[in-house]
Amino acid sequence: PAVFIERFGLDCLAITCGAEGARLHYANASFEKRLDPVPVVDAVGAGDAFSGVLAAGALLGTNEQQILNFACTAGAAAVQHPGAHLELPAEIKGAFA
Repeated sequence: PAVFIERFGLDCLAITCGAEGARLHYANASFEKRLDPVPVVDAVGAGDAFSGVLAAGALLGTNEQQILNFACTAGAAAVQHPGAHLELPAEIKGAFA
């Protein structure tokens, strides 16, 4: 990850690992979130939910580990419903209110 961050001038790099969780890398720090298993109905929109919450957290200056936790929660919530429409969990809505 450090090579990509440096080569492309990135602030951070997120790597999603499906049901296993995700990692968030910065030039000087890395964070990991492991997920508990959830019932998968439809994976459509999971990456969008993850990315949207990740971007919102970054723009609002949320703690890096918390950003990753919220993004993973959003992605996990998305796979439990059919299609790409999703009501975000209250935990996430409250964090960005």
